[in-house]
Amino acid sequence: EHDNGANQSTVWVQESGNDGLLGTPDDPGPTIVATVANYAVAVQTGGDQLLYRTNQYENGWDTGTTIVVNRGTSGFTGPGVTTYSPDAVTAALSADGRQLAWISQTYANPQALHVRTPGANGRYEASGDDVDVARPLLGSTVSQGAIAVDGGHVVFLEQGTTAGGATYVDHWYAGPNGVFEAAGSGVDDVFEQIEPSNNFRADPSIGTGLAGGVVYFGNRVLNDSDLQSLDLSQLRWETVTDASASNPAANHVGTVFYARATGGTTARAPNGSETRSGLGYGYWIAAD
Repeated sequence: EHDNGANQSTVWVQESGNDGLLGTPDDPGPTIVATVANYAVAVQTGGDQLLYRTNQYENGWDTGTTIVVNRGTSGFTGPGVTTYSPDAVTAALSADGRQLAWISQTYANPQALHVRTPGANGRYEASGDDVDVARPLLGSTVSQGAIAVDGGHVVFLEQGTTAGGATYVDHWYAGPNGVFEAAGSGVDDVFEQIEPSNNFRADPSIGTGLAGGVVYFGNRVLNDSDLQSLDLSQLRWETVTDASASNPAANHVGTVFYARATGGTTARAPNGSETRSGLGYGYWIAAD
């Protein structure tokens, strides 16, 4: 709730009563979790956690703070309530509160995507037995964006890139074992950039119903907005860093052959690995 006159925002929480249902007579009244200057944004709940971000800018830079509130003995106010603040540009909680995904600030080198899991006490803490796993971002530095985590998937919608131009959907899949892991030998995670676009995309939400998950997000072109979905198990966009890539040709086993401006013909296998021939400058390609 924002008070224009006082230029401050209040974060309220409404909890259920003893019957565990919202909207029934035994519900307690709403309580105030925090009052902050300017705006409180990106409010989420998951399990026994509540997340919000203070929206503050100085000289065009986001100087806001991400705050995770760990529920106390009787709710999000009162005894036992603690907080944790990752040094994040943007953050999100999973539906059960057991995963916290966030992008580190722009001055981090390299800027990274983190997934944090609370320790044995179920609370996010700066010290303790929390597990934090990170992967460096695949593309440019980002000053903002939107993120979602659930069901073994993290989706980050890039915004404010230093390179400008097209932005990507950054997708981190925990793999069949369901555990987010740092890069290394034997790790089954997939970390990729997919679906480049010049459109503004925001507000991702990960749903179920498909084996690989599906993410829904807002997509805006000029003043026209739409809701899009992306099947994380099926759709794969091939992306290359060359200035020019042309004339792709796929064979019947899933390998894609294409020409690069730097010369030769490149074969990309279904697992993403590439092999390049030295046969001059390929242009027209046929494969089977």
